[in-house]
Amino acid sequence: MALISRQNNLFAAEDWKIAYKAFSEVDFQAYDFDTVRASLIEYIRTNFPETFNDYIESSEFIAIIEMLSFLSQSLAFRMDVNTRENFLETAERRDSVFKLARMLGYNPKRNLPASGLMKVDAVSTTEPVQDSLGNDINNVNVFWDDANNPEAYEQFITILNSAMASYNRFSQPAKSGKVAGINTELYEFNTPISNTLAFDFGLSTSGVNRNFEVINPDFLDNDVYFERHPNPTNNFNLIYQNDGLGVSSNSTGFFLMFKQGDFKVANFNFDTPIENRTVDIEVAGINETDCFLQEVDSTGVVINEWKKIPNTVGQTLYYNNLAFDQRNLYSIENLDNDGIRIRFPDSNFGNVPFGNFRFYYRVSDAVFE
Repeated sequence: MALISRQNNLFAAEDWKIAYKAFSEVDFQAYDFDTVRASLIEYIRTNFPETFNDYIESSEFIAIIEMLSFLSQSLAFRMDVNTRENFLETAERRDSVFKLARMLGYNPKRNLPASGLMKVDAVSTTEPVQDSLGNDINNVNVFWDDANNPEAYEQFITILNSAMASYNRFSQPAKSGKVAGINTELYEFNTPISNTLAFDFGLSTSGVNRNFEVINPDFLDNDVYFERHPNPTNNFNLIYQNDGLGVSSNSTGFFLMFKQGDFKVANFNFDTPIENRTVDIEVAGINETDCFLQEVDSTGVVINEWKKIPNTVGQTLYYNNLAFDQRNLYSIENLDNDGIRIRFPDSNFGNVPFGNFRFYYRVSDAVFE
């Protein structure tokens, strides 16, 4: 009998009768100081009527009950605040919203840089170039669709061809397709390796002077334009569009792609391979879209271009590992303090970074008035 009684006491939590009796005597509506204090006193009066009956305010036991009531209210308040942060509808902390969104597979967005295409209206060259009539057109500004120059179209194309490789002359594009329903072609310049990755220029918008950059463009057929990975070995690209409405149309001609902001670089040396490594870039105005990661050798030559994916954990990483057929993966997370976090995978579905790395990012204005 004594052994059975002792076992019942040891495994009281596993006995539903004991657990039901315990919960039936708990006032779950008691939350603040007053209700918790009243609930404790009522519990003592019900269960220990003959053991304790001193309920005057100066009683030491009442002081203990009030202290427990204060602690219970403080704990209940903190638990309620923490619980509210676990739901998107009631969360108030920015970091909590970010974490909940990432748990759902969504990475919150920061400021997106203004971008677009600018049409090339005039070209010139210092090289000795002649048109089909034998006219020297070096050191001459040749304008697109110049009504005063009947040879403008041919001279314009001739100057551009002089800057392109023999295999990539006009009408022999490196890529062709359509963007927004307009016939689009991509041409590559003969670009030296020592050339810059982006070309800066200033522009006043809404009375504010802002920095812009001409970037290296590319496009997906029947999709959108995008910025190519900033590899110094890549040639600089030029876009040609033809909407079928003649050379005077605003959507026909040669175009350059630009973005607002400044292109910056950060270098990392990972001497030790660490799983789930994170690197924080705390820079005001940085965004999570214009980010490029390269693995380089000791001389700065690009070895591998790492692929950015939504996140580096769980099924999403496994899916991207199969979809891209590579393990050089990383993700970008937004931080609460106006920065980003580079997150690398573990060694299961992605490679652990080791060696020298170069990270390009763009800092742009957050708000356009």
